Amino acid sequence: MNHKTFKAFVVLALQGFIYNTVLLFKIRTMKRWLITSIIINIILLLFIGISNIVSTSKYKEEVRNFQIDHYLMKNNLNEQMAKQDSVIVFIGDSQIEYCNWNELLEREDILNRGIAGDVTSGVLARAAEVTRHNPTKVFIQVGTNDLAMGIAEEQIMEDYSRVLEEIQVNSRAEIFVNSILPVQDLSGEFYRNSEILSLNRVLKQLCAAKGVTFIDLSDQFTDDSGNLNQAFTNDGLHLNAKGYLIWADILKKLVN
Repeated sequence: MNHKTFKAFVVLALQGFIYNTVLLFKIRTMKRWLITSIIINIILLLFIGISNIVSTSKYKEEVRNFQIDHYLMKNNLNEQMAKQDSVIVFIGDSQIEYCNWNELLEREDILNRGIAGDVTSGVLARAAEVTRHNPTKVFIQVGTNDLAMGIAEEQIMEDYSRVLEEIQVNSRAEIFVNSILPVQDLSGEFYRNSEILSLNRVLKQLCAAKGVTFIDLSDQFTDDSGNLNQAFTNDGLHLNAKGYLIWADILKKLVN
C-alpha cells in the first residue's frame, strides 16, 4: 500500500468513525428523548386523572351540600305550615317535589312533602310532619338517592320499614308505596337499574308484610332495554310532563 492509498484509507476510516459516533449519539439522544416523552405523558395522564377525580368529588360534595341545605329549608318551611286535617300527603324525593299534584290530579286536598335529594332516612325523620295532618292517604316515592349515595339495600329497607311503622302507629292513613322508577345509564352515577329492580322486589315484599299497597310503575315507564323510557324524561332521571301524565293516570283511581 503506497502513501497516498494509506492516507485515503485513514481519512475514510476517520470519516466512518465520526459518522458512526454521531449516529450513535443521535440514537441515544432519541432514546433519551423518547423515554423522557413517555414519562412526561404518563405524568400528564396521571395529573389529568387525579384532577378529574378531585373535580368530580368536589362537584358531588357541592351537590350534596346543596341537597342538605335544600332539605333543611324545605323541611323547616313545611313544619311552619298550619296543621291541616283529613288530607292526602305525597312525600318523597324530587319526583314528588317537582309536581303540582293538586293541579295534576284535579284536587285541592293534597299536601306536597317531596324534597329533592331526599333519602329514605330523611323521609323517616319527617314522618311526624306527615302524621300531624291526620292524613287519610299517604303516597311515598323514595329510594333513588339512597342508591346514588351507596347506601346498602338492607339499610334502605330498615329505614323504609320504620317509615311505614311510624305512619301506621301515628295515623289511620291508607299507605301507598310507589316503586322506584327506572333510570337511564348516566355517567358518574352509582345507581343501576339492576339495583333498582332488586330494591323494588324487596320493597314489594315489605309492603305485603305490612299490609301496604305497592304501586308497581315498572311496566309503564321501562323500555325494552330495561331503562327509563326516553319519551318520559329529559335528563334520564326525572320525569317530564308526559311521564307525570302517565303517573297521574295510575294514581287517580287510588287517590279518588
